[in-house]
Amino acid sequence: MPDKASKTDIDELRALLRNIEGKSRSVPVRREPVPLEEAVPGRLVETSRGGFYLVEQDATRFLPPDDDFSSVTDLFFRRGQANKALLEKIDPALGHITDRAPERLLFLDIETAGFHGSALFLIGLLNYSGGRFRISQLFARDYAEEVALLEHLRGFYKASEVVVTFNGRAFDLPFIADRAVVHRVRLKHPKADVDLLHAARRIWRGVLPNCRLVTLEEMVCGRRRTGDLPSHLIPQAYHDFVETRDARLMVDVIRHNAYDLVTMAHLLAKMANG
Repeated sequence: MPDKASKTDIDELRALLRNIEGKSRSVPVRREPVPLEEAVPGRLVETSRGGFYLVEQDATRFLPPDDDFSSVTDLFFRRGQANKALLEKIDPALGHITDRAPERLLFLDIETAGFHGSALFLIGLLNYSGGRFRISQLFARDYAEEVALLEHLRGFYKASEVVVTFNGRAFDLPFIADRAVVHRVRLKHPKADVDLLHAARRIWRGVLPNCRLVTLEEMVCGRRRTGDLPSHLIPQAYHDFVETRDARLMVDVIRHNAYDLVTMAHLLAKMANG
């Protein structure tokens, strides 16, 4: 959930941008806005409600070289070995994943311009398609493109039976539902949802310092992010992008979102392996 941006947050964000500008003294500082297409490779998608920018990436891009995502793949393709009783004991909702085809699961994480009532500008999705795990990130280049994201999300929802989130029951899913009502987009939610935050608390509360996703990523999945943009700076980064059209900090936002998706899949595999 995004935090309210303070003057300190804005100053921190601007300092980060200055650091990006001046990372290499051997290269002249480029002060003009960097276009989105140059900063983040993607393509324009048109829907019946307008266009948006789509970024598609292989999930393994966000893993260390020695991690081939095999633990996640095993969970989905060797479901007979998955401990369904264990998963259901942790959280009854987790039982939904063991008897579904991998193509029917959808991992979801959103980025917003603030609290409930503000714009939704990025819908991150991870699913299994074409023999590999793919990340699809639906990005609104301005506030008006929010409706196009929701319209395109309908297709992903229709193709899925289970949506997997982290704190999604409290934030992501109701946020999406509220914005869909605002824009009169009819979204039919998948049959079931799994919120990994609840499961993580049942397993690791009192064992780990906290159950934040980045903590679980480091202490359970064994990975640590470098150069990550703090969550509380993301809303202000987007507002600045809309105003200036400088996409440099959108690189960090989109990477942050992709890491969250991959960590959710990895965390689910860790839970299934006991």
